Amino acid sequence: MMRIEKDVALIDNPLLRAAIWGDQSCLYKSVKFTGYVQASIDKIGKAFIEYCIARALGIYRLPNCGYDYYTDTSVLFNSLPEEDINAACEEMEQVIKHVQKKLNESKLVKNGKISVVRCLSHYQLEDATEQLLDESCRSVTFPVSILSSYSYDGNENEIYPSGRTETGQHINIREDVSVSDIVLWDQYVGDGGRECIYCKSMYDEERELWVVDRSINGMKTLPRECFLYSDGLPDINRISRFRSFGKDSPLCSGLYQKRPCEYEDFLTKIVMKKNKAKLEAEYIETKRR
Repeated sequence: MMRIEKDVALIDNPLLRAAIWGDQSCLYKSVKFTGYVQASIDKIGKAFIEYCIARALGIYRLPNCGYDYYTDTSVLFNSLPEEDINAACEEMEQVIKHVQKKLNESKLVKNGKISVVRCLSHYQLEDATEQLLDESCRSVTFPVSILSSYSYDGNENEIYPSGRTETGQHINIREDVSVSDIVLWDQYVGDGGRECIYCKSMYDEERELWVVDRSINGMKTLPRECFLYSDGLPDINRISRFRSFGKDSPLCSGLYQKRPCEYEDFLTKIVMKKNKAKLEAEYIETKRR
C-alpha cells in the first residue's frame, strides 16, 4: 500500500504504478500497461487511472463520454483479478487525499482554489475555436476527459504536442481550480517501486498536476476570459475532428518511440554497455555509504 516519505506519497500498488508510469520492460515485448506519463502505444494507462478516480470520487459519466470511449483496442481488463483492481482504486483514493491535504496546507491556495494553466488538446480545439470566433460568445463549452493534465508553472503560452496545429497555433486556458478537483500534484507523488535514489517524486520542470471533471457528459464551460491565444486562433478548416474525450496518448514519449537499449547498431550498444557499467558502479558505491 501507499507510503509517505518526506511528504511524498509513494505508490506501491503494481497495477496503479503500471497505469501511471508504464511497463518497465522493452517496448516491443509483451506489455500490459504502457502508462500515462511514459506511455508508448497501448490505449490503457489513462483509461484505468480515470476508472480509479471515478470510483474514488463518485464520478458517473454517460456512455461514450469518458474512459469507455477511447479504449477501442483489445484491452483485457476482464483478465485482471478483482482484488487487484480494488487495491489499485483504494491506493488512488489515498493518493488523492494526501495531495489535497498537502495543498490545503500550502500558500498556493486562495479561497480553496489554485490558478493553473493548460494547453488545450487537439480534440478540444474545434469546439473552442468555433465559439471564440464569435465575438458575442461570452462563455465557451468544450469536451474534457475525466482526467486532464495542467501545469502550475504559470506559462500561459506553453505548447504541448497534443495541442499544436500544423501551423503551430494553439489555445491555452488559465483557470482557478478547486483543490477538491485536484487528484495529483507532482511534488507530492512518486513511484514507490523506482530504484533511482535521486528521483523520489514526479516533480520536474513541467510542474504537473491532474484535474478532474465531474460532469456526466464530459463537457466543460469556462468564461471567454480564460482562453488565451497570443498567435491567433487556429484555422478551423485545418483542424481534424476528434470526438473521443481525450486520446489516451503519452505525456512524455512518442508513438513507437524506441529506447536506446532497443537500437541494434554497434555504436549504440557500446555506449549503452559503458553507461550501464558506470551506473552500476555508482549504485554500488552509494550502497556502501
